[in-house]
Amino acid sequence: MLRRFARVGAPLALVIGGVALALPACSEGAAAPAKDGAAVPAKEGPAKGASRPQGAAQALPVRLFPASPQKLETKVPATGTLLARESVALVSELSRRLVDIRVEEGSRVKRGDVLFVLDSSDLSARLRQLKVQQKLAKSVAAREAKLYEQGLTPTSQRDEVMARVEDLEAQQRVLAAELAKTTIRAPFDGTLGLRQVSKGAWLSPQVVLTTLHDTSQLKLDFALPERYASMVQAGRSFHFRVEGSTKTFEGKVTAFEPRVDSTSRSILVRGVVEAEPGLMPGSFAQVELTISDDQAILIPSIAVLPGLDGRRVFVLKDGVARSVLVEVGSRDAEQVEITSGLSPGDQVIISNLLRLKDGSPVRPESEAQ
Repeated sequence: MLRRFARVGAPLALVIGGVALALPACSEGAAAPAKDGAAVPAKEGPAKGASRPQGAAQALPVRLFPASPQKLETKVPATGTLLARESVALVSELSRRLVDIRVEEGSRVKRGDVLFVLDSSDLSARLRQLKVQQKLAKSVAAREAKLYEQGLTPTSQRDEVMARVEDLEAQQRVLAAELAKTTIRAPFDGTLGLRQVSKGAWLSPQVVLTTLHDTSQLKLDFALPERYASMVQAGRSFHFRVEGSTKTFEGKVTAFEPRVDSTSRSILVRGVVEAEPGLMPGSFAQVELTISDDQAILIPSIAVLPGLDGRRVFVLKDGVARSVLVEVGSRDAEQVEITSGLSPGDQVIISNLLRLKDGSPVRPESEAQ
């Protein structure tokens, strides 16, 4: 009876007829005995536990885009309201009765035209009384002056009489000013609005008689985001449209508020518009303002990657890719404006972006392998 027990790396024992014979140990890679007693050559290969040496990490080929200042024209949309060139609500400065209306509502008037007349009968009577008193006071003052020259009256009495004359003159000036306020005149050329009072009404400074508007030109106020504050200049043209008209109108920026609104984070811009049919004060306007920036940094849109902490791009720094957090401005299908995060001269990576991570070795595609 023949039995064989063997394991790799241990002596081989044969038992023949109850007698055990020891054979040399065999291991992997060593020649194993064949059935006919001939040795079978061992397979060649690396010894167990040996590792293949690894080379340095391969630099990933990438395409680069140089960040450099370029001219950018941005069309900024905004909304605004049309205003009259000048507009005022006419009220009385005095509490008096309205006795005459000299104009029709909706009519054109010139500066200085009489619009309304208030009752002034008591003021006129008071003014006539003061004139009579002044005449008498002047006569008394003349006599006192002669007596003073003759040494027959004291200085204090002469001064008292002269003061009386001056007081009456001052009262007349005050009364004349009040009397002038009973006539309400147009402060500028314009068109009257609807009349709110009728003849005989008791007026006070809180009662609006009518409105006056100068529509020879119009103003347009609109708000822009604060990031465009440094780019807004007086004289820059803009276009706008209003409800009820298919025409596109044009205006020019005349001024802007020199501060940023803390609530809306915007600045208020005012433009001037020539009066045209279809334009009325109070109308809502959709504005489009073109803003130019000669120092804008533009890069391809594909280079900007979104992330949890914001948008990032990869730039080439010392042979490796570095992730940079950026802020973007205007963009289109091909380019995006970088408002912060990049400097002129930075080399932006625009290919193999999904295979990159911060610190990955890279090389420009134009370099030799």
